[in-house]
Amino acid sequence: MARLDILKKVRELIVEHPEMFDYSEWPDRHQIDIHCGTPACVGGWCEFFLAEENPSNDFSFMTIYKKLGLTKEENYFLFYPAPVHFRKLSEDSYLHAYQGDKEFDYGHEHTNEKEIQEALNRIDFIIAHYSQE
Repeated sequence: MARLDILKKVRELIVEHPEMFDYSEWPDRHQIDIHCGTPACVGGWCEFFLAEENPSNDFSFMTIYKKLGLTKEENYFLFYPAPVHFRKLSEDSYLHAYQGDKEFDYGHEHTNEKEIQEALNRIDFIIAHYSQE
């Protein structure tokens, strides 16, 4: 079962505080301070919200998707949106049908509006898929 509650929290945070979102940053959950505006990517914020529930849990960027109940393909889709990761999506995957911006460049210091919208679109896509189950 996917942790849609966590994805919804991340989505809400990005909508309300877009300045706190940055695809190029995945700080350790101990480095994130939601009150001072520390930016993080989708994965970083997922880790932060999961750690709020269970601070003693061991998280890493390699396993966070498992704690969210997502597949490895969904991991690439949400957390690593570079075009190379789209090539890893199999043709028989429902993710392969995603029609968002597959070519944007997120490898810079500040996330722009296009990247913020793309992150929201991808979160919405996953939420919609799991909501149908």
